[in-house]
Amino acid sequence: MRNTVLTEECRENRKSSFRNSFLFPLLAIMIAVTITATGLEIILRLAGYSPGNVNPLKAFHNVDPLLGIRGKKNYASHFRRPEFDAFIVHNERGFRKQEFLAGKSDTIPSIHALGDSFTWGWGVSQGEVFTDRLNKALKDYRVENYGINSAGTVIEYVLFASEIKPAVKPGDVVLLMLFNNDFTDNVTENRVHAKLSDGNVIPVNAVKNFKSPVWDYLENNFYLYNLIAYKIDTYQLVRKRRKREIDDANAKTVDPSGAQYRIMQHYLKLFRDDCSASGVRFMVAYIPAQSELGESDRHKPNKRAGEQAYRTAFNSITSSLGVETIDLLPQLLDYKKRSNKMITFPHDEHWSPDGHQAVAEAIALYMKETRQSR
Repeated sequence: MRNTVLTEECRENRKSSFRNSFLFPLLAIMIAVTITATGLEIILRLAGYSPGNVNPLKAFHNVDPLLGIRGKKNYASHFRRPEFDAFIVHNERGFRKQEFLAGKSDTIPSIHALGDSFTWGWGVSQGEVFTDRLNKALKDYRVENYGINSAGTVIEYVLFASEIKPAVKPGDVVLLMLFNNDFTDNVTENRVHAKLSDGNVIPVNAVKNFKSPVWDYLENNFYLYNLIAYKIDTYQLVRKRRKREIDDANAKTVDPSGAQYRIMQHYLKLFRDDCSASGVRFMVAYIPAQSELGESDRHKPNKRAGEQAYRTAFNSITSSLGVETIDLLPQLLDYKKRSNKMITFPHDEHWSPDGHQAVAEAIALYMKETRQSR
């Protein structure tokens, strides 16, 4: 009996010893990590560290039940990558806050600019986006920016029909900024897109959450977490960039009977007809790609051919629909020649501040010339 009691005591002692040998070091490590993290957090705040974001989709946008994605409302933060450090501010509706609107009456005509990351102002700070610059150049217009990162023509039409069309007034202009990747964005299945079914264009709302609310909260409220996330995202960015450099775009054509062509044609027609019915002007500005501007890497021989295929498809569609278009390429090339400056970021391929200035000049010139002829 005594031996049995001793055996039980030994077992309990071993269990207690194991718990102590495991739990106490673990607790000590947790306390040390907490103290270290708190200390680093305080140091970052005292040193003036400014939280930055590499991924604009996760950092500046939320899931939207209608559009799939929408900018965070009343949000301001830095968008940083190796080529830029841009300070971004969103307004109360979640779109890029427009500068230089002070003193402009709500009753004057508005230019409603829709588009993707080029329109949103990827990599450029407040006051530098082409829509900001147009607000300075065009005194008789209010220019509003409705750019959404990763949006295609399908999403842009949904936005127009739900929020812009009900508020347009005579004299307004709907300006759609169109880049070649809109053809593919319109059929990408993990977002609001469209598909062909028995020859008909069918919209599909495939809204999915693209980030965790917990990580989003941590990244926006804790400087140390933000710094770590920034470093990780930058590393992943470099890896993706290298992969993209290996996987150069192949030369191809856009089949007029295929989904990309038909869906683009369908939604441009919807834009045209809705604007006509509302008594407002609709025009599309085609965004030239980096290789068309002579700024793409030389080791991408097929990239230019692929870009030209999309331009050809765009010209075919807009010509058949009688849609008013602005070809930015001649004016951008002229700006490059006059200024001797690059107008895109070498790796990101989006417009630099000089690029936005060139685009603003091109659109302002077009508006002034066509106003005289209308």
